[in-house]
Formats: sequence, structure tokens, C-alpha cells
Amino acid sequence: MKAIVLTVFILLTACAKEPSVTAQEARVERATADLNREKQRLQTLRDSLVIKIGQNEQLGMTRKQAEAVEKSLIEVQATVVRAAETNLKHQQELLALLKTGHR
Repeated sequence: MKAIVLTVFILLTACAKEPSVTAQEARVERATADLNREKQRLQTLRDSLVIKIGQNEQLGMTRKQAEAVEKSLIEVQATVVRAAETNLKHQQELLALLKTGHR
């Protein structure tokens, strides 16, 4: 739900200003960088899953609790990645519309 709200907010913000192709190209670049960064964070969480579970166990959590916490963090990050993918797609679509309109 938060991803949908974020996407709608981004689209409304992008459409509220006088959009230009150059400005939109910059938004596409930012959205691409954001997506890459969020994908890297997701991969880092996946790569460190076993280590993080062990650290949580050392802090007194049961194995089941430790796994649940870390897997939840991965699920949240996967949702962030999907939101970033949606944002990039929408930014690219808006850029395509702007370019079509400026012919």
C-alpha cells in the first residue's frame, strides 16, 4: 500500500510542474540509480542472512524469531525494490510522453 501511495505521489509531483524533457531525463536517471541502490541493498540483506540470524541469536532471540526478523526485512526491501521498479517505469513512460509531445 505504501508503495502505491509513493508511486502516486511521485507521479503527481512530476506532473504538477512544467515538465521538460531534460528535467524528466534527470528524473529517469535518478530513478535508475535509486533502483540499482535498492537492488544492491536487497542483495546485501540476502547475502548476510545467515550472519544476521546468528547475531540475533547471540542477542538472545530464538532461531525462529531471528529468522522471522531477517526474512521480514528482506520482504520489506523486496517491496521497496518493486516500488523503485514501478517508479522507474512511470518516469520512463512520462519521458516518452514528453518526447512525443515535443515533436
